[in-house]
Amino acid sequence: MYPDTAPAAPSMFTRPAPVAPPTPAPVPPALPTYGMAELRAEAAPGVQIRAENGEVFYIPAADEWPDEVFEVMPDNVDRIAPKVIVAMARALLGADYERFRAAGGRAMDVWRAINRAAVDQGVTPGE
Repeated sequence: MYPDTAPAAPSMFTRPAPVAPPTPAPVPPALPTYGMAELRAEAAPGVQIRAENGEVFYIPAADEWPDEVFEVMPDNVDRIAPKVIVAMARALLGADYERFRAAGGRAMDVWRAINRAAVDQGVTPGE
């Protein structure tokens, strides 16, 4: 080999080649942040059931239902067990359920109100 083409041996006077800094991870675009109250204000209105004694009971719109309703709600609402309808009515009315029952209300009344509201809105229950 020719002496001028051989790689130079490192010495204590040679600086190592600079190392490029790592490329930072791309920063995602700013994500929108919404407050719960703001989101809930956009919810569709619920429905009311008027008992024969004149008492009125409020059923929230589906996007306002408590998690307990969705926990008992089956995937196929076309074939729903009666016990599930009762559990959903209890969860929807909460502390008012016993007062609803005392006023002559039944879980099926709640189910019918949900279905009627869905039809009025052009959707099917569970949608």
